Amino acid sequence: MAWVVLLALISAPVLGSDQPTITFLTPAQAKIAIVDESVEPYFSLLQTQEMACKTAAAMPAGTLDSQRAVCRQRYADAVGSYSAAEQQAIRTILATVIPQLTAHYPLFAAEPWQFIKLDARFEGGMPFTRGHCIVMSDAISMSLVATAQLPAGHNQADLLVHEQTHVLQRLHPAIFARLYTAVLGFIHMPQEPARTADLIAHQMLNPDGISCVWAYPLTVNGHHVIIEPQVIVGSDAIVPRMPDDFEIIALPLDAQDGAYHERLGTDGKAVMVALENIGPYVSAFAPCDENFHPNEICAVLFAQLVLNDVAGLPVSQDSPAMQLVRGWAATDLSHVPALPPAASVP
Repeated sequence: MAWVVLLALISAPVLGSDQPTITFLTPAQAKIAIVDESVEPYFSLLQTQEMACKTAAAMPAGTLDSQRAVCRQRYADAVGSYSAAEQQAIRTILATVIPQLTAHYPLFAAEPWQFIKLDARFEGGMPFTRGHCIVMSDAISMSLVATAQLPAGHNQADLLVHEQTHVLQRLHPAIFARLYTAVLGFIHMPQEPARTADLIAHQMLNPDGISCVWAYPLTVNGHHVIIEPQVIVGSDAIVPRMPDDFEIIALPLDAQDGAYHERLGTDGKAVMVALENIGPYVSAFAPCDENFHPNEICAVLFAQLVLNDVAGLPVSQDSPAMQLVRGWAATDLSHVPALPPAASVP
């Protein structure tokens, strides 16, 4: 079934014609949506060890393509349905932030909210996004039921805004690229640096930050350096623990003729250091604690500033990084682009 057909089937407004659509995919719809790669590739890029990590089960012997097919099927088989209580909780929480989003960030507010439920064994039970949809585990859904009646700032509205930001990043990459480069200071590399065999084997692809083409220039101890933040699997286990076995690193890069290359050690492996040990980088995006990709930095800071505004906190309490994101959002998220012509279905 074409993705455009699926969207037509699942779109049903619940907050009124002037409010965003909120849709909870049925298992039949979710089976299609979670493995769809028409908006952005995911499963076709995964490696053996990370597939075992993401699905909490060893991969069968076979080619990488056959393992990816198994991985897709595991995800499709693991979708579920939202209970009436979970749906109401999510609607209640969204109602605390939608007026703020609609008033100040109409591009963000115009995007429908679509939800898939997935078994908590997958992706370490952490929320993530696929295509147009937010994916959450049953454990997270139940926690939202428990906090739905609390005020914004305590009801986990930031989690939902954070994940919806990832949907927007996927659908409007040029808008966010301007934030990352012109505002936050990242370098947009023309392509990913060629990976060493060791890095490929220990790859941990972030479903909300698939494009790893972002480097950051800084000065450390008087020396100009360029780093690429990354997350890898820091274990040789057949089924690593997620996220316990994650390793958040910085890869020093060398630039030559417009291309970027990983710096290699004498053993031929990429040089890497713990990202948390690079003080100037960490402080640049404080208080963000997910600073391993600009998509995450943006999602954390934007969600926090929305909640601060809902709570009526003064803008003066923004961190320097939040001030930068706020200034960008006030312009780049303040308009709704013209809708493209409706896609035709054969």
